[in-house]
Amino acid sequence: MMTDVVVGRYNQLKRRLECDPSSCDLLFSLLVAALSSYRHDTVLRPFPPMYSASAAANNDDDRRRDYAALRSDVASCPNFRALDESIATNTRLLELLLWTIDAKQFSLKTCSQNKFNEICLLTGHTIDVAAPDCIFEVEYCQAVEEKFSALRSDRSIFFAYHGSRLENFHSILHFGLQGHLNKNSVFGEGTYLSSELSISIHYSPMGFAWDRSLLGHQLGCIAVCEIIDDPSVKCKMHERQQSRRGGQESSNSRARIAGSIGGDVPEKYYVVRNNDIIRVKYLLVYAQRNNLNRRAIQWIQRYKFALVLVLYVVFLILLGLFRSVTIRSFFKKFLNV
Repeated sequence: MMTDVVVGRYNQLKRRLECDPSSCDLLFSLLVAALSSYRHDTVLRPFPPMYSASAAANNDDDRRRDYAALRSDVASCPNFRALDESIATNTRLLELLLWTIDAKQFSLKTCSQNKFNEICLLTGHTIDVAAPDCIFEVEYCQAVEEKFSALRSDRSIFFAYHGSRLENFHSILHFGLQGHLNKNSVFGEGTYLSSELSISIHYSPMGFAWDRSLLGHQLGCIAVCEIIDDPSVKCKMHERQQSRRGGQESSNSRARIAGSIGGDVPEKYYVVRNNDIIRVKYLLVYAQRNNLNRRAIQWIQRYKFALVLVLYVVFLILLGLFRSVTIRSFFKKFLNV
């Protein structure tokens, strides 16, 4: 029998799902994508606390993470349309869902497709690209908003796209973009963005998400970021941009990072070197639905190197057989019959 506390928590989850099921679905899908990654120990941050055990209550370094239990509960979770009171029998899964969809510092809100036109104007991208299947706005809590506004002061802001693998977005939403973790450092260390969606989309390949997601089994995610116009943002400026900034900077003064091995930052690119002056404002989600067995695809991807070796060996065997005089004479007799 469910206690009043469990009933209250279930009703809280139900109200949240009824309010905006798509945003809840995406948040849970991003957590599952991070959990499914071979880098789960680094990309699944923050880790759900209900699956951690600590010898010292206040020592996070000593925590043991129960990935097996987490994977088991995720596998047992029904899609959000089929979710009913039976979910409350697994209180840990119930707490996981509430923890995932009710973050303390931000929330997601589903936007209409008309929002894409507004985003295109904000970023100023010029190359046509397919519209996303879903658009979500990231709304921050009052404390985060006040901190960003104080940092911005009277400076202007601009918007740009950032592409990343699906498994990274759980951490990105919770901790922001961390430039020092970026592996692409051809033009210097920092977070790389572009004013063109067609450029950033190449860095956001489709990734496997939650297999019961209502959005799609495979998702690609691109962040639309809000950036404070600070001299630490490296980019190639045009005359029009210089006039907006008072004409005090040369076109090359912000295009080169010390120690860059690739030279100047290319046109339509930005490199943000201060994590505090950038935040995710929108998420563009591209969904792919197919009828192929997800486990079969995952198996092929996991063992593709061994599969290639097997196919290569089979090819060599067949090649040797067809070069055999005995086999060729057999085929000649067979075809002449």
